[in-house]
Amino acid sequence: MAQLPIPGWRLVHGGPSAAIYENSAAMPRAWLVPEVELVTEPDGALERMLDENWDPARTGFVSGSNDLAVGSGELVGEATIEARGDGSLTIRTTSDRPALLVMAENWYDGWVVTIDGEPAELRRVNHTFQGVVVGEGEHLVELSFEPESVKLGLLVYLACLALLAGYGGWYLWKGRPAGR
Repeated sequence: MAQLPIPGWRLVHGGPSAAIYENSAAMPRAWLVPEVELVTEPDGALERMLDENWDPARTGFVSGSNDLAVGSGELVGEATIEARGDGSLTIRTTSDRPALLVMAENWYDGWVVTIDGEPAELRRVNHTFQGVVVGEGEHLVELSFEPESVKLGLLVYLACLALLAGYGGWYLWKGRPAGR
C-alpha cells in the first residue's frame, strides 16, 4: 500500500483489500477553547467556519444571545474523557482560566450537563457540537441524555398498562358466574 500524499495522514495498516490511515491533525472528542464568538443567526456558525483562517482549537462559535464569561488570551489546560457510555459522557478538565469545553457530540435537545455536580448551561457550538463554560482549576463535567420525549413515553406506557390491567380485572370480575 502506498502512503497518501496528504500531510498529516499516516498509513497504520495496509492489507490486500484495504488501507487504514490515521489523521494526526484530527481534533480530540473533547477540548478546551480559549476564544468564543457568539452567533445569533441559525447558520452563522457555518458561515464563519468556512473561513480558511478559522482554527477550531482556538475559537468556538457559540449559538445564542447572552455573552459567555470566558476571557481572552492564552490558555493552559486540557480535557480528558474519563468515561463514555450510552447517553453519558464524563470529562475532567483543568485550566488556568475560564474556557469553553467543546465536545464532539451532536447537539440534541435533552442533554443535561453538570459541573462538579451542579447544573450548568449546555450550549450549541460550531453549528452541531456541544459546549459548556468551565471555570479555572480542575472540574468534573458530566453529560447525560435525558430527553423529555422518553419521560413522556414512559408515562403513556404506564397509563396504558394501568388501563389494560383495569380492563383485565373488570373482564375477570364480570365473567364470574353469579353466586360464587
